Amino acid sequence: MDPSTSLGTIICLAAPAVTLCYMVACAVRPFKPCPRCRATGWRPAPLRRVRQCGRCKTTGYIARRGVRIANHLRRLNRRYR
Repeated sequence: MDPSTSLGTIICLAAPAVTLCYMVACAVRPFKPCPRCRATGWRPAPLRRVRQCGRCKTTGYIARRGVRIANHLRRLNRRYR
């Protein structure tokens, strides 16, 4: 068997497995810590001591990219039914 063929086969078999694992991870933990405020909900401000984080809206967590994509696809499906 040619090495490039076996590499292609491995990639084709690994891609769905990695995608499935990421989907399960998104289902189990749909939110991740906010990188801007480091999951505190507050961030430093230049003139004040602290201010609310606008990215996570003071919750400290934001939705993962896979969850945002799934929600978008769900909305599109609902709109065009």
